[in-house]
Amino acid sequence: MKFRNKYIAENNQVFIYLFFVSFFLIGILISDDYGISIDEPFHRSLGYFWYLQIFENFSNNSSEINLLRDKFNSMYWSENIKQGQYREYGVIFDLVCVFFEEIFKVDSDQQAFKLKHKFNFLIFFISSIFLFKLINLRFKKKLFALLVTFFYISSPRIFAESFYNPKDLIFMSFCLYSFYFCSKTLNNPTTINIIFFSFFSALATSVRVLGILFIFLFITFIIFSILEKKGSLKKNLKLILLHFFSYSIFLYTLWPFLWDDPLQNIVI
Repeated sequence: MKFRNKYIAENNQVFIYLFFVSFFLIGILISDDYGISIDEPFHRSLGYFWYLQIFENFSNNSSEINLLRDKFNSMYWSENIKQGQYREYGVIFDLVCVFFEEIFKVDSDQQAFKLKHKFNFLIFFISSIFLFKLINLRFKKKLFALLVTFFYISSPRIFAESFYNPKDLIFMSFCLYSFYFCSKTLNNPTTINIIFFSFFSALATSVRVLGILFIFLFITFIIFSILEKKGSLKKNLKLILLHFFSYSIFLYTLWPFLWDDPLQNIVI
């Protein structure tokens, strides 16, 4: 009986690995088959604007700066952004994509968008793993968690937009990362869990400001925990303060729009 249970568990584990590997390979192989969404040229322009700003502040390579400036100026949205419009949009995902676009020396718009589609899908793929881990953490049933994950990735609209939606799908994915570490923090309130939760909730906020609700969600859970007498008031207050402090640091770091005047710009 013990051998049989071990055999089933091992086969389940193999099946889970095959499921995620197959999903990843399918996504990467078909990522070039999708077109460009209406938002993507804007987000690429915004990413280059902030990449150029960072480069100008931290690099003395004038030739590279001039090349970046010329590239940005040739983009459709550059004039609007230079006039101060749309700078408040979260840009961390776009910045990372621009960074790799420059690292890999991508020399055409088509190849740049194809590369970004792969990164878009990669973020979504990782979110499916976090969803699986979140459901398994709650119910302790791996096959049930896998079934929920299958429904998540097989939704036609979600799956399609996981390649070309650089805003909503990225925000949704970062929210799943945050929910997982929020759950881990509540079950096991270690410093490392709180740091990860703070980082991913700040990451979500840097994409859409709605992510700031994670602070209030966490405080609400802590209040319920106190009412259920699962921890002392002093200990839980330390958790809230640590989360708020680390969240603020991460948010400031990940959102370039806040660098000049964080208090004023977060209100805007």
